Amino acid sequence: MVLRGLATTSAGGQLRETRRLESIASAIKQLFASGLIDNVVLLDFSRERSCIDSLLHDRLSRLLPKHLPVRRVRYTSDPLTMLSEISRLQALLAMRLHASVFGYLTGVPSVTLSYHEKCTAWCAMIGQDRALVLEAEEAGSTDLARALRAALLGSAAPPSVTISDAFDRALSNWTWHMEPSAATAARATFVNRFAPGMPRACSAAD
Repeated sequence: MVLRGLATTSAGGQLRETRRLESIASAIKQLFASGLIDNVVLLDFSRERSCIDSLLHDRLSRLLPKHLPVRRVRYTSDPLTMLSEISRLQALLAMRLHASVFGYLTGVPSVTLSYHEKCTAWCAMIGQDRALVLEAEEAGSTDLARALRAALLGSAAPPSVTISDAFDRALSNWTWHMEPSAATAARATFVNRFAPGMPRACSAAD
């Protein structure tokens, strides 16, 4: 799970953030009680003080049942560490855009808690199931539990854009001045690091 603080000092903003944390905690309790989860991992994706991600995770931890194991992963500047951590999850609740991207790259079913239009746009770009896209300011515990249950049980559709297709689209920005062998080498490097199941050869469209 990756939460993002919305850095508000107003009483109303702080109240909304508190309610959001309570809704998330309530959803987790429902999933834990039903046996769908047996642990929670909280990943700090930023060290910026203004974003207070770590403080939010601290607060959320205190709202969860004492007998529910909670593991913290502190911020690191090495993205491969975070990719590795996310790849081992059953499902991901992501409020940060980059956490959603990492969930997509690793093939982990991800619920996006969108706080900004860029998050919603990303979900639309990859064809993420709308059942797994929630508005941060509106989602309640029932919405969160339903979406996370769909992710955990695999009842939501996977993104319609495959990682392979996404890679080819991104690579097309460079292939006009790249030799085919260089494009194939770039794909092989990507596959080795992030997506072992992806074909190593570039598509004919490249």
